[in-house]
Formats: sequence, structure tokens, C-alpha cells
Amino acid sequence: MQSIPIATGLFLCDQLIVEHRTMKVSPFGIFTRLNAEGFPHTARPFSVFASLTDGLGRGLLRATAHRLDNLELVYQYENWYDFSDPLTGGAISPSH
Repeated sequence: MQSIPIATGLFLCDQLIVEHRTMKVSPFGIFTRLNAEGFPHTARPFSVFASLTDGLGRGLLRATAHRLDNLELVYQYENWYDFSDPLTGGAISPSH
């Protein structure tokens, strides 16, 4: 039986560090906004850490970024993800 995951937390950060022995993920350089002197603007590379719960089965994980003034889609990342345990968290790392 499949179950859609629920996001319980979301962090934007400079990078995600994965400790290979324990597979623990640490967000590094958490930030809340991207500043631009003008538009169009190319943002620096960043990562997204999402804390997920209640997911079970295979599903498409999608992260999108929109302009606040008109909700225009400016970035989208998609990847298939296997949720084998409903208590498993997940991290996605879009690059551009």
C-alpha cells in the first residue's frame, strides 16, 4: 500500500553533509532568502533538506521555486524516491 509523505520541515542551505558511516544528513549554511541586485538573476547553487514522514512506496519527489510577485515557476527539481519506512526522512539537493 502506498502512502504520500507529509513534509514536517524544510530548510534551504548552502550544502548538505552526509556522514557515510551513519548516513546522517546535516544542513550547512541555512538561509531564509536569496538577495538579488536586479532581475533576471541566477541564484548560487543551494540544497534543500526536507523532513518527511508517513511516506511508503515509490513516488516522485518534486521541489519548486516561484517568484513571490506573480508565482511564476523559476525552478523545478524532480526525482523518484523509494519510501521503505513511514518514519524515514529525506533530503533533496537540487543543483543549477
